[in-house]
Amino acid sequence: MANEIPNNPFLNPEKGNEYFKNAKDLQQKGHFDAALREFRRAVIENPSIFEAWMEIGHLCKTRAGADKMFLRYSYEAYQKAVRLNGQSQEAHDQYITAGQRMGRLQEINDEYLALSKKFPDDPLIQRCFKNTNNLLLALMPEKVNLGQGGNKKIRGLLLIVSLGLIFVGVGFSFFFPVFLKGLKVHLTKELLNQFLWVGILMIILGIGGVITRSRIT
Repeated sequence: MANEIPNNPFLNPEKGNEYFKNAKDLQQKGHFDAALREFRRAVIENPSIFEAWMEIGHLCKTRAGADKMFLRYSYEAYQKAVRLNGQSQEAHDQYITAGQRMGRLQEINDEYLALSKKFPDDPLIQRCFKNTNNLLLALMPEKVNLGQGGNKKIRGLLLIVSLGLIFVGVGFSFFFPVFLKGLKVHLTKELLNQFLWVGILMIILGIGGVITRSRIT
């Protein structure tokens, strides 16, 4: 992975180097916001300063704890660093970690897959591809098990609810009115019809639940 930043006659590498030096001084004094500003000025004038991109990534990663917007900035900075120096293990590791936090792990895995085919003898690239692949695979069992276990629980719950609706519906339609009459409770014809239709509706819902359960695999 060679330097992918093109030459630009309007850039001022020497000015960029001065900004970088100022940024390091500010960083050592604990003035991190000012240092980040100077690192950014450095890469504007000289985009080939690998260390500046790495420092931008580190500082933005720290700032992302309070402002998630900086997470994207750190990801982009590490991406620039990787493309400047493909032999830096730290740059690759930080890039993968930032990408994972951004939810772009599949995209990064695809990128390293292509690189692993292009550079089959590069151990670092092969390691990065293996790492991203393992991270993706680690997420898959949880999703699969959740689907299988979830469907089994849904089927069981649906069966219980459906049978409950059917039994209660039968009770509302037939046994409950008989029970009330046994207690010599006066029931109007309108009230009996309401019991009947509520019971029938519950029976229909219960049967529908049983049919739906049979279609869940």
